[in-house]
Amino acid sequence: MLSVVESELLKLDLRLNVGKCCAIRIGPRHDKICATLSTVNNNAIQWCDRMRYLGVTICKSAEFRCDFSPARRSFNRAANAVLSKVGSTGSEEVLLHLLKVQCVPVLLYGCESVDWSTRELSSMDFAFVRFVMRIFKCNNRLIIDEVMSNFSLLKPSVIIAQRIGKFNVKFLGIENSICQSVLMLRH
Repeated sequence: MLSVVESELLKLDLRLNVGKCCAIRIGPRHDKICATLSTVNNNAIQWCDRMRYLGVTICKSAEFRCDFSPARRSFNRAANAVLSKVGSTGSEEVLLHLLKVQCVPVLLYGCESVDWSTRELSSMDFAFVRFVMRIFKCNNRLIIDEVMSNFSLLKPSVIIAQRIGKFNVKFLGIENSICQSVLMLRH
């Protein structure tokens, strides 16, 4: 299959950049050792455990799964940058707004692409709630929940559920048999 794709690319005067290519296996045999893939020029394509595609880290596993720990790290980096720039000079309202519009999109990028486990959703919520706690210098979860309610801040798990719902509605509207079969597999 690779040689067919590569020969078509060569007809278009395009070449595979083996340094940027990798192969990943998803499915029931994801943990089996695979034969080396080589290009027409005998360059080997490496097998990897995870790869980054369009900003989302895809992991090798029995089912399609993404790793959002890089997104959490990027969120922490962005939130720390906001806190370092605005710091104690900005009001809580300003800090929460900046967190909501500048940092949360970093955390939620590509979240519609997978089915989430409760543990994964909790880790996303934890990353967000910890920064709200830092802004208000409070560790009481009940107070932070009340603050988030008063400022109309939704936890990432709620936003993810909403985004998945919107995605599925749009997906249902597509009259494509492949899209319909994928949607049936997800439910």
